Amino acid sequence: MKDDIDMLIEDCIRNTKTQYGSTNSLITKGLIDSGVVYKIVNSTLEIFEINLNSKLFNERLLIYSEQILKKKLPNDIDDAHLFVDEFFEKIQFYNGNYIWTSARQVATCLLSYIFHLLDSQGQDLKKYYSSLGKEKKRSTFHIHFEQAFLEFISKADSLADLKKYILSIADDPNRHHEAESFVRNLPKDNAELSKSLFYDVLKEDSKIKHFFLPKLLYGFIDVEFDFAFTESIKLISEEPSIALFIFGRLKYKSEKEIIEIDKAIGTITVADNMIGEYSYYLCNLISNFHIPNSIKTKYFEILENLIETSEENNLSAVFHNINYSLKNCDEEKYKLLHLYLTKTKNLQVIKDFFYQIEDPKYLFHLLKLMHSTGGWRASLNLFENAIGNFWNINQNLTQQCIFDLFTNRRYSLLGAQVIMTGYLEPIPIDLTKATENQQLNAIDGFCKHPIFFERLLPLLLPLRKSRSKQIKNHLVAQLSILIKEAYGKVLFELITSQVSNTKTDKQFITRIEAALDEYLDDKKEREEINEFNPYFNEKELMNLYYGLQNESQSKARKDANTGSIFNELATTKIIVRGNSWKFGDNEISPLGKVSISAMIDKRAYKDPEAFENLLNNFEHGD
Repeated sequence: MKDDIDMLIEDCIRNTKTQYGSTNSLITKGLIDSGVVYKIVNSTLEIFEINLNSKLFNERLLIYSEQILKKKLPNDIDDAHLFVDEFFEKIQFYNGNYIWTSARQVATCLLSYIFHLLDSQGQDLKKYYSSLGKEKKRSTFHIHFEQAFLEFISKADSLADLKKYILSIADDPNRHHEAESFVRNLPKDNAELSKSLFYDVLKEDSKIKHFFLPKLLYGFIDVEFDFAFTESIKLISEEPSIALFIFGRLKYKSEKEIIEIDKAIGTITVADNMIGEYSYYLCNLISNFHIPNSIKTKYFEILENLIETSEENNLSAVFHNINYSLKNCDEEKYKLLHLYLTKTKNLQVIKDFFYQIEDPKYLFHLLKLMHSTGGWRASLNLFENAIGNFWNINQNLTQQCIFDLFTNRRYSLLGAQVIMTGYLEPIPIDLTKATENQQLNAIDGFCKHPIFFERLLPLLLPLRKSRSKQIKNHLVAQLSILIKEAYGKVLFELITSQVSNTKTDKQFITRIEAALDEYLDDKKEREEINEFNPYFNEKELMNLYYGLQNESQSKARKDANTGSIFNELATTKIIVRGNSWKFGDNEISPLGKVSISAMIDKRAYKDPEAFENLLNNFEHGD
């Protein structure tokens, strides 16, 4: 037996695991019969977990820790605590810098076992606990004394003492979570003691009940479902909020259980301070696979009513639960979003909402609605992260949703905007997989996008190889317009740098080169007309302006200096441009270069009104 436990400990620490399959050679009948390992309740697979509170396990773990630390366990409580802390530091990291999350629980259970040893040697652990009022003692160790102490008390003292010490620790704001964690885990560690504590607390006042009962019942959900189910129903009349808390977290296994709970819930009067838990319960039940359709429909109607009638604080809690707890019902959940937005106008919830939605079609439906209201001016900042998330999860489905935007010319600019939300670069859709109509509208939408066209161009150019003559002609026509009216020679050179030297590409370049020739001829003609050149037709006006400005500034300086004490104190400084910086006596360091460039459609700034009309008319089909 000892050898089996030693091998289990060695594997547990080395491979940072506490759970094993039933076929693992380390899981022997002796370990199961002795309680060193136990089968996980409700597990679909046959999984065994190490009982970290096992006396046999901790006897051998203590010997293992002494070998690791190369020293014996001290007899002093503080030194023993430090011993376990050092052991924790040895085992908490694996593969260099990864943290083993179970290491703290392993060390805490070992410390609890050591407390039993020290108690049997005459050490007064209760007196030591009373001395922990000094903050410096509390903050010395990684492994908190309180958790191990409660484990020790639960095995060594009466129920009254255990309850007293739990409440004592719970009253300390800095250690409140230690008490909560212990009570929540107690049913898994000691189900019979937990039941005794539960029934004992039922006799206490409401405040004590609200601390113990929810945590104990929650701990029983995975340990003994029937106990949590039955006792929660019994609490409905006296403590409905506690019952509601548990009802929202039970893992219902049949339609019968759900019908029974639904009837029980019907007897509860939901107060304002219970609305948050009530909505959580509704979302949990709706998401359950076994819920009858009639109850599911009723609960959706209740959620709609909660959105429409709740005040601001409760409404935030209700929608938070809808957002994060409602699963497997995208369509109904999306409808609830619209109800919430209609009432609150709080568009910020959109940022996180679609992370909990599986199908991107609802996001794109909302995008269309927002675009119909705001047009091409509408910002997509609230949608950027959600679009990127859907692309990362399901590129094919998201790409199809983007293609659908190009089905209607009205949303072609929106499609280009969505593509531009990609991180650092546009979303790399493959336009060759779109329909011919979608490709035509994509060409139009891309070419109307007023900025960063150089980033969209690589997505458009594959269409030059299309089998459709209409697509190729339309692409050449639109690029030619951009060369002549928007970007000039820069765009032509960009296109030539991104195509090959094949025969078809040379023909493609030849066709758009005609537009470049027209642009250059027009440019030369305009440059020869001095009336169009501001250097000539506005030179005299500019010289007059600067002359008057210098005269005005000179007079102002002269008036300010007359009789001014500051004139006598001030010194002249010459400010020059530089490319480096220096602190103190340190070496001179060059300034880093930060820059960004973008191709901007010159029509947007040459004649903004005409360009805006162009976009508006494009979206409305004119």
